[in-house]
Amino acid sequence: MITFANIRNVKQKGQGYVCTLDLTINGATETVDYYAVPDGGGICYPVLEAIGKGEFTGGITQWVAPEKPAEVKRQEALAAKWPDPFALLDDILEKGIATVKAERDAIKSANPKGGK
Repeated sequence: MITFANIRNVKQKGQGYVCTLDLTINGATETVDYYAVPDGGGICYPVLEAIGKGEFTGGITQWVAPEKPAEVKRQEALAAKWPDPFALLDDILEKGIATVKAERDAIKSANPKGGK
């Protein structure tokens, strides 16, 4: 049997809500972050119903995506410039290695490993 209690930290995300709740499955209780969406199955509908009735602690805020780590931003910036090894090789052959290195260094400077 699955039950939940103590809904809190409710954040609206699209048509659903991200919240923290105490989830009990077969007698074992754990605090979890849960994303309840319409037609999501499981306990989505009962959680949405409870939130709709005001059965939660605190207010409702907007969900904000967490910021990507600096290393991921850097990798994405490099991948946007050279989506595959052949694109990189084409640039090297067309522009020369020095130009490509300068472009790469500029991307790395704009997206430092340890920065945000």
